[in-house]
Amino acid sequence: MLVGCEREERLYLRTRLSLHRVEVWETEAVEQAIDHCAQNEVHLVVIDADVLGEATLPLCRQLRRPHPCWAPPEVLVVGSPGQGRRWRLRGALAGAHWLLKPLHPRALQRQLSRPLRLEQLPAGLRPPSLFG
Repeated sequence: MLVGCEREERLYLRTRLSLHRVEVWETEAVEQAIDHCAQNEVHLVVIDADVLGEATLPLCRQLRRPHPCWAPPEVLVVGSPGQGRRWRLRGALAGAHWLLKPLHPRALQRQLSRPLRLEQLPAGLRPPSLFG
């Protein structure tokens, strides 16, 4: 799920993930993201801290709360280099990982492999890299 992502990141992530049949749901609203995660199993949430601002950390905490039916999603916060130190620490305390913009393909691959369970695919179906 993509929450508040800017156009370039949204298109990049949607295109690359769709090549490997990963369903992507997008929203700009925090409330819609919370409702979607409450009703559907979501493995990964990408949040743009530059767009959501101060709403980012409460959203991370809300999404990381235990759910009775499935595990909470991995949360990946992306943002500009100027906010890196601030968001990295705050995100870690809220249970999220941090990536700088522009998104580096290898760093993004490392963050996406585990929550999308790519290593559990049979060897013939497993992509060597989502971005290579």
